[in-house]
Amino acid sequence: MNEILDQLRSTFAASFGGTIKTYFKGRLAAPSIDDLPILSVFPISTVQTHSGTLRDKVKYSIGVEIFVNFRKYVDNSTGQGTQLDTLDALIDLVEERESDGDAKDATVLGILADNLTVGSKVLYTDNYSVVYGDPVSGENSITAKVTVTFDAFDRPNRQN
Repeated sequence: MNEILDQLRSTFAASFGGTIKTYFKGRLAAPSIDDLPILSVFPISTVQTHSGTLRDKVKYSIGVEIFVNFRKYVDNSTGQGTQLDTLDALIDLVEERESDGDAKDATVLGILADNLTVGSKVLYTDNYSVVYGDPVSGENSITAKVTVTFDAFDRPNRQN
């Protein structure tokens, strides 16, 4: 799992570059406003089963969260920007689409689709789910987040 998470963090950093300020491994409970926007990758679970081919099968469930500064999109002093603008920004980061319906390369789903074999231990990824969270108030900040979960499949004792 560690190899996959490290590779994912590196892949997102290389693909998003300066669009995201901080790349983090692990789950964040209270992100710092100074680090926004943040992308974190974290483990959810591992399920290992035996198969008839004497090779164990492993399913890693992995999460990716993006936190953005809600106030970047909503400026009450001038009356510009809305909660919808924040949602639009999150959707664009995660799943903005090309005209043919494919996820754009510089989105979370596009990066995962372009790197289906993340690291040397992953055969393929599947079962993507995207959940958009409500804005959360913190000390001097309001953050909005989106969580993407997916499964990565492998047989850990396969020959590379």
